[in-house]
Amino acid sequence: MERKNEGDWVSACRGMTVVGGRGKGRGRKTWKECVMDDLRKMKLRREDAQDRDVWRSGILGNRPTRASAETRTLKR
Repeated sequence: MERKNEGDWVSACRGMTVVGGRGKGRGRKTWKECVMDDLRKMKLRREDAQDRDVWRSGILGNRPTRASAETRTLKR
């Protein structure tokens, strides 16, 4: 979603606020709160989504991607 154009409807939904009352107690986490928690846990920033290599290495760590696994030769 970070790479979408600013005028795209998906980007517009990112900053949308819902009108209405809330019940008692703590409300549910919003999608944005979940994403921010995940980014903090993975030690990534929103700007890292613009660089696919940085993003992929942050998400996967040392695990191989499907593309690298296909190019790897298997020893028999």
